[in-house]
Amino acid sequence: MTTATAEYSSSPRGILLGMLTVLLIGLTIAMAVVYNDHAVERHGIAEVTAIRNCFENGGQFMVWRDKRDHNKFFRICQLPDGRYGMQVVQDKIRECIERTCFIPKNGTYREVIEYLGRFATRWKGVVNW
Repeated sequence: MTTATAEYSSSPRGILLGMLTVLLIGLTIAMAVVYNDHAVERHGIAEVTAIRNCFENGGQFMVWRDKRDHNKFFRICQLPDGRYGMQVVQDKIRECIERTCFIPKNGTYREVIEYLGRFATRWKGVVNW
């Protein structure tokens, strides 16, 4: 009877390839935001669609996190017309749910920051949506 043996070696190149594979899988299974009808009903289809499109096209400018509810985040993006839009999301274990989506006040950077500063802090952590 013959037995086959195999030799395995861990080279830096193999480790790097493995890490890249894990990263790509992680990016593939990143959560999408589940939209909520409230945003459209309350703020209008044009405003909400512009903000959602901004995020879908990679326009996330910054993220803030609620001071009391650490699973509630405020995503900020700059719209093509220069105003800033905000999407409020609740981060769940397996999904991220949109609570609402709107342009705070008149949409200037200063007003958005002042608005958020009352109940949230700038988030510098990692998000998966």
